[in-house]
Amino acid sequence: MARHSIVEKLQSELHRPIKTEMQVVYILVGVRKLLEHNAQKDQYRVLNFYANWVVHTRLSASPVADEIVRLLDETMYRKVNDAVDSTLEGKAVDFFHERLLRDELRTFLESSDLPTEICTDAIRWHAFRRRLVGVIEDVPLELRPSKANPTHFVEGVIVKNKSTEDALNDALNVEWHPVMHSHPLVEVKNGKLRLKGKRPVKP
Repeated sequence: MARHSIVEKLQSELHRPIKTEMQVVYILVGVRKLLEHNAQKDQYRVLNFYANWVVHTRLSASPVADEIVRLLDETMYRKVNDAVDSTLEGKAVDFFHERLLRDELRTFLESSDLPTEICTDAIRWHAFRRRLVGVIEDVPLELRPSKANPTHFVEGVIVKNKSTEDALNDALNVEWHPVMHSHPLVEVKNGKLRLKGKRPVKP
């Protein structure tokens, strides 16, 4: 589909009040097509992540999936070596923050000469968010890293949305659960944790 055709259809949909989950899916699928067409998926990583979530149940070896899994894996690795990095941990948590989704969507729409009221108007944003919550509420997303570089412990991450459609004034409530290929074996030495080895997870 040509870029101008995608833009025209999005322009029409973005002018309409958001009343259904299908509208949110349509908008994010259109956004995803433009991101691919413009080679901008890396520039709008959070937006691309949510656009993928509404149409997939698994992301395998994508740059976003790879980054999230490795962030959580590295955070866990440093914790068991008494080298907690709050900046690293905060980066993993912030990736799912609603503010980043809203900011990236607004910036993308502006750069594409598309209406931005869905992001700049609080009522319209709440309507969009409510329907997005409905789309992803019961659809966990499984993330798998690339196999080029092995991880320490984490084989994948299951991302879930814990918000409810009625929570109009609450932020998107995204949580994740690691899927482990190995559990760390630790010991305390000189008052500090130290990684002693790993125990593979049984199939």
